[in-house]
Amino acid sequence: GSDLILEDPSISTPHALMSISEAGLLVQDLMSDHGVFVRTSDDHSYRREDGVIRVSHGDWLRFGDVEFLVIIVPSSSR
Repeated sequence: GSDLILEDPSISTPHALMSISEAGLLVQDLMSDHGVFVRTSDDHSYRREDGVIRVSHGDWLRFGDVEFLVIIVPSSSR
């Protein structure tokens, strides 16, 4: 496993769980104080997500006050 530690007062410990599966990149809020928000690539505003949500390339994630652009790079099969 890997942990991403964000040093920001709006981030809870733990804040969210991210996993990669056959369904894609999944994100789940872990009952954080300031929430997990998703803005899809075709939307102009964030919405708070409480359950497991699938995010796609070009979507935005916000954990508390910290924002991330989702970039999915396919692995090369050799």
